[in-house]
Amino acid sequence: MIRANKGDQIVIRVQNNLGDFTTIHWHGIFQRGTTFYDGVAGQTQCLIATGTTFTYNFTAGEQYGTYWWHSHFRSQYVDGLRGALIIHDPKDPYLNDYDEEFVMTLSDWHHEESESLVKKRMTPGYDGFNVN
Repeated sequence: MIRANKGDQIVIRVQNNLGDFTTIHWHGIFQRGTTFYDGVAGQTQCLIATGTTFTYNFTAGEQYGTYWWHSHFRSQYVDGLRGALIIHDPKDPYLNDYDEEFVMTLSDWHHEESESLVKKRMTPGYDGFNVN
């Protein structure tokens, strides 16, 4: 989980040891002046090659709340390349109204990695989505 405060500079260094390309998308974060850090593979950012590093460096700005980050290449997020990004407002008027904060992320669970699932679902005649 990544935590920051409103207005903080967020610096994340990604070391890609996946054996495949990757990018990270910061879902819901406004990339004002830093669109090249938005993580949309082939559109706003070049892919991060395996064995290399890339540093994301952007400002949280005035936004705060609960967001998430995830891979934006193929279906890597399905295999677990994702997480929470929490931006706090230190002047939150409700800050003292609760004892603790718990963050829980939910996602589908597959018994196979996404690449094998994609291959199955692309097979002509695959009928895994329908009940006949």
